[in-house]
Amino acid sequence: MRIQEAIVVEGRYDKAAVAAVADTLILETAGFGVFKDAERLALLRRLAEQRGLIVLTDSDGAGFVIRSYLKGAIPRGQVKHAYIPDVTGKERRKRAPGKEGKLGVEGMKPDVLRQAILRAGATVLDGSAPCRAAKQGAAQSQGGDLQAQADVGVGVAAVGDDGGGGGGGGCLGQGQLIP
Repeated sequence: MRIQEAIVVEGRYDKAAVAAVADTLILETAGFGVFKDAERLALLRRLAEQRGLIVLTDSDGAGFVIRSYLKGAIPRGQVKHAYIPDVTGKERRKRAPGKEGKLGVEGMKPDVLRQAILRAGATVLDGSAPCRAAKQGAAQSQGGDLQAQADVGVGVAAVGDDGGGGGGGGCLGQGQLIP
């Protein structure tokens, strides 16, 4: 689904999971890195003013801290908050669950992410279906690091090392990604 607002997530695996369901600009906070990165925060503020921002962080303590920081750093009317449910478990790429034992954005099923984004009030630009990359083909065309993403069932058609976005995999207008 194409949406107007940019989406902010914590890390690259979260970004890949969201790219499978939303055709929009997707940015990472680099975890707590956004706290010390004035340039990244300025970009988020600029995007929030121009097109709106949806914050989609994990449901753990770290996600709450990042969300709270962004809530205070970006004007209220320019940011929307998408929440994922508290689900215990671990992501397939990890050996052990996180400290709190909850699944993050990357571990959510595409339908759960889609619903979270819609419940946040995303502005849907058209009736397009979300782009879902073929796991095998996307991983082969993008390189070795993406095989791990394909293994967890994440669409990776637009994830590239250069951060330049791009489409692929037969997806019309797949969202741009910024590292």
